[in-house]
Amino acid sequence: PKEYELKEWGLTVRDISFMLAREMKRKDTDGVLVTSVRPGGPAGDAKPGIQRDDVLVEVGGKPVKSVRALKEITEEIVKDAASPVPTLTGFERKTDRFVTVVKVGITELQDPGLEVKKAWLPVETQVISRDIAELLGRPDTTGFRITSVYANSTAEKAGLLVGDLILAVDGEKMTASAPEHYEELSAFIRQYRAGTTAELSIRRGEEELKVPVELVSAPKLAREMKKYRDDNFEFTVRDVTFFDRAKEQWAEEQQGVLVDQVIPGGWAALAQLAVSDLILEVDGQPIADVAAMEAAMKAIAEQQPKAVVFKVLRRIRTFFIELEPKWDAK
Repeated sequence: PKEYELKEWGLTVRDISFMLAREMKRKDTDGVLVTSVRPGGPAGDAKPGIQRDDVLVEVGGKPVKSVRALKEITEEIVKDAASPVPTLTGFERKTDRFVTVVKVGITELQDPGLEVKKAWLPVETQVISRDIAELLGRPDTTGFRITSVYANSTAEKAGLLVGDLILAVDGEKMTASAPEHYEELSAFIRQYRAGTTAELSIRRGEEELKVPVELVSAPKLAREMKKYRDDNFEFTVRDVTFFDRAKEQWAEEQQGVLVDQVIPGGWAALAQLAVSDLILEVDGQPIADVAAMEAAMKAIAEQQPKAVVFKVLRRIRTFFIELEPKWDAK
């Protein structure tokens, strides 16, 4: 029997043939055999969770005798529903019969909104641990060591360097001396308003310095960026952050969308699309951001082409990925 994907359940399923029913020692062919369960999907997240080789026999009080029946019941459940619908589901696992509650439906991605912007010092740091302080020959030193200074930032313009030790801010001594104290500096800086200047007490080698630095608004975090999830190809992308550009050493004008999730077994996964890939083009069309990606993928869903080509940047390599959807399987 043919295998079907039910995105509302996060399952692939098939009917039970006469021979398969005999092999499974079932009295008839009633029910739907689960052939795979998507990690993090509705059926997989249920308690107890549905597993591969389970047989669905009842949904919402209605018997499930075939895939067709399950599809019809599912359509009734999700019709006009604004969010996934908790549904009592009966399934059999060998000689046991279980019931569970599955939230049937596809969860829409929510706009994450923006976090309240606080002041930010554009550097990365590590705590000066006791071991580090001792090896530096100053066992009583506490505070933070700069590990990175963001290019073209106010910190770079102020002259801060990798290796500088931040001992105090506006005369307030930093007391961090263990890795778990990593939040002390950033928490202190967040008390300021963006645009104000703080004076850092710096030790650079044997030199003690006072360095005024303008504090800026913290850049958006990954969780604040707009996302788009494609339920046909089963992957999610988001807009690129300041930190992505810095980490990957991308130019400020670098466009594209960053792959945030790829569902195992989906069309994108089969084409070897990977998390952290930067999608640059879709079928030759440049992709500037999530809005452009969403428009391109919706057009593809309407046209249902035999193949879709992504131009992708992965680390230092740029290459093409061909995705081959099987629209007739939907």
